[in-house]
Amino acid sequence: AHNLYQLLVEPLGVSNPKGMIIVPDGPLLDIPFAAFLTATPHPDSVYQTWPWLQLEQPISYAYSLRWLSEQDQQPHQGEFLFYGPMSEVQPDNGVTSEQSLMRTERFSQALDDLIAPEILLSTQANREAFNRLAPAAAAIHLSTHAFPSSPDQPSAYFLLTDQQDNRYFTHELFQHRLSADLVVL
Repeated sequence: AHNLYQLLVEPLGVSNPKGMIIVPDGPLLDIPFAAFLTATPHPDSVYQTWPWLQLEQPISYAYSLRWLSEQDQQPHQGEFLFYGPMSEVQPDNGVTSEQSLMRTERFSQALDDLIAPEILLSTQANREAFNRLAPAAAAIHLSTHAFPSSPDQPSAYFLLTDQQDNRYFTHELFQHRLSADLVVL
């Protein structure tokens, strides 16, 4: 780890306590730069005390310079949207007991204590609400089920609590100009 640091980072002379953004390419994508050692640790020391690069400066990754420059130009506004359609059993909306994600409400309450997101649970987490709120959200957490595309179903989708059709397809997502910096399923 120290040899790689000497080979790849030290020659650059980059030392910024605010952090380092790494844009790896090719085989460098597989290298955990944060685990580099800035010095050789003492043989008797425990690994928790070693001089990890990550402890000296935060490490971030970008996967292209173009993506990085676009992110720097975008205003990061909006709020966190927590979307939990499967929080309770709703047979009339297509949510069976097998599909219900019972800890969704507890998790949303924990998030509410931390960051006060816009929380939509159960029947509130429907297509109309997602279409209205998602485009302006800075981050979106989808606490639901998702299904990949298949020969029978050519488009992947996640579940909603809509009576007519409880599937939200990926091609529907592409109709929005989502500005979220992070989407979690």
